[in-house]
Amino acid sequence: MFRYCCIFLAVHCVFGGNLVEVLQANGESRLVQYATACGLADTILGGTFTIFAPTNAAFDALGTEQELLSDKTVLTTILLYHLTNGVIRSTDAKNELTVESVAGLKVRFNIYNHNNAVTVEGAKISKFDLDASNGIVHVIDKVMIPPTGGIVDLVSGNKDLSTLLSLVQKANITGIIQSDPLTVFAPTNAAFSRLSSNVLNRLNSDTALLKEVLEYHLVPHTEYSPGLYNREYLRTLDAKRDVIRLSVSERGVSVNSYGHVIKADIPATNGVVHLIDHVLVPLRYWRGVITTLCNSIKESTNGVVHVVDHVIIPYRIRCLHMLCGNLIEVLQANGESKLIKYATACGLADTILGGTFTIFAPTNDAFDAIGTEQELLSDKTVLTTILLYHLTNGVIKSTDARNELTVESVAGLKIRFNIYPHNKAVTVEGAKILKFDLNASNGVVHVIDKVLVPPTGGIVDLVSGNKDLGTLLSLVQKANITGIIRRDPLTVFAPTNAAFSRLPANVLSRLNSDTALLKEVLEYHLVERIKLKFTLTDQDEQTVESVAGMKLRFNKYSHNNSQLKVPKFLNFFDDVDASNGIVHVIDKVMIPPTGGITDLVSRNKDLSTLLSLFQKASIAGLIQTDPLTLFAPTNAAFSRLSANVTSRLNSDTQLLIDVLEYHLVAHTEYSSGLYNRFSRGTLLRSEYITLSVSDTGIVVNSNAHVTKLDIPATNGIVHVIDHVLIPRKHRTTFGFGK
Repeated sequence: MFRYCCIFLAVHCVFGGNLVEVLQANGESRLVQYATACGLADTILGGTFTIFAPTNAAFDALGTEQELLSDKTVLTTILLYHLTNGVIRSTDAKNELTVESVAGLKVRFNIYNHNNAVTVEGAKISKFDLDASNGIVHVIDKVMIPPTGGIVDLVSGNKDLSTLLSLVQKANITGIIQSDPLTVFAPTNAAFSRLSSNVLNRLNSDTALLKEVLEYHLVPHTEYSPGLYNREYLRTLDAKRDVIRLSVSERGVSVNSYGHVIKADIPATNGVVHLIDHVLVPLRYWRGVITTLCNSIKESTNGVVHVVDHVIIPYRIRCLHMLCGNLIEVLQANGESKLIKYATACGLADTILGGTFTIFAPTNDAFDAIGTEQELLSDKTVLTTILLYHLTNGVIKSTDARNELTVESVAGLKIRFNIYPHNKAVTVEGAKILKFDLNASNGVVHVIDKVLVPPTGGIVDLVSGNKDLGTLLSLVQKANITGIIRRDPLTVFAPTNAAFSRLPANVLSRLNSDTALLKEVLEYHLVERIKLKFTLTDQDEQTVESVAGMKLRFNKYSHNNSQLKVPKFLNFFDDVDASNGIVHVIDKVMIPPTGGITDLVSRNKDLSTLLSLFQKASIAGLIQTDPLTLFAPTNAAFSRLSANVTSRLNSDTQLLIDVLEYHLVAHTEYSSGLYNRFSRGTLLRSEYITLSVSDTGIVVNSNAHVTKLDIPATNGIVHVIDHVLIPRKHRTTFGFGK
């Protein structure tokens, strides 16, 4: 038996490799590099260890090589914190298990079954049980920083938590915060400053209430962010063991819908701390009623009536008055001083305090963007209307919002919500909501990035009142589509008079004489929902369907500060709100494409050679890809090739496919998105084209000139070029050199 054990160990040593070799084989080169630089390689080889190995990406996230190696004493401590003596397998781990690291500090395991996550000090283990001859490796997704003390020490050493520290001491719960394990959702000083002065006074004078509120921020186990999940309830340490509710999304973690985690996973020797931006209120205050039952019961056919001796007041109201400031105080605490100043100047402060409202609060910068203080206060009647347009009666939480929801403002005009999931944006009348659900005793505040200007009418009124849209108005009337433009909601891309004047005379004449064609072109400028500029992320591409039933393609090219583009590289001059939608004023008329790229090539006699080669290569389906940009060589471009090259292309199908795919880009690249030294990968793998852009035009790969730009198709765009592009890997074959 002993002999078999020896054989097993020998085989294990031969095939497992030592810990350093296992780390190298698994690609964790940074850890090996830093351990060697700190003189720890011999330590690792000289004993039996469990290593929690951060990935290279984890080390890169912590700092550059120069930064990390600048203090080897600190780096050595960090590295030793990732080693424990002996072998700890995944099967040995259990929730809240702590083991001592070689650095002399505890390392804590947590197991979160609901998320299929196992962590050490909050770092998620991505690979388990990589065996070595002298130990075992577990790969983790971040570098563990040794805690410098317990939670009390952490709070004491953080100047942003000084209010919390003083209240913990006042409530005499320092001992509770030394419990192990513990998670603290720690309100910052700014969070406490959001409370009104009377609430802070109440907390300072009522120790029992203070203790109750503080203990509601404590969870008696370790909850690192990898273990949190949406709609999770965590029981707290307060007297009634009330729960907190978590919402987890790509936007982050929120607690009870109004407290947002602004810094997660700060480790301590007895648990973890998450910083939050609001003070949490025990949920039981939101659920009960204050009343006394009288001995009088009235039965009815559909239920029972209890007679009570007081008006029933929800604890939610009691809670809000006890632990939240009023709307003015919440605005002040959040720094929205301009809104308060203008509301006070217009005599609206008492209005705001005298009811329950939702306020969409523009930032100070948003007010500065529309005018100086002197300009805004010069007409208080107009300013009052603008301010009242930012108030709605009642409380509208972020959870109540849905796309295209409209609510009536105190000014008597509709406010429209839009939700854009693709880039996590929620807007009201096109203003992006930056902060949600700032609770007040008499309402709620949402902070927005611009001032809402009340629309003066519908889209028809707006177009009628704009002299630069006179041609559009006359054509709308001629096409008899005024009724369509009254639809709600609607987006109009409105060409200016100058845009129509740039059309060739024969095109303008055709539009005036062919009502059906005119209607089709105008409806191509209409979308039956709201589409705003910022809803596209950088270098994003999106299509929406126009009223005409055809796709409108949006592109945004941030690399050359280009504005949002729609077909024919249009520039937006302005966004104008109307009561039934929005108008984008544009500088060109959009002519609907009449087919896909295949149709376009088929109809163009100057591209007949290209068409025949597409057919020969049997890649017609590839050209129907959406989105697509084709750099299309003309017949003359192909005729410039030597007879030998032409013969090779016709006889070698794979070579032909390579060359044709080299002319295709899987994005829509309008000319306005191109810039000098622009490089873009083609459909031919690992092959790029490079563009030179100057005042004289656009050149591809230094020799192919773009002779016609931006020919739109339903699935992309075509640029006509005067030379055939040869992939780099085939240039020697064709005698073009490298």
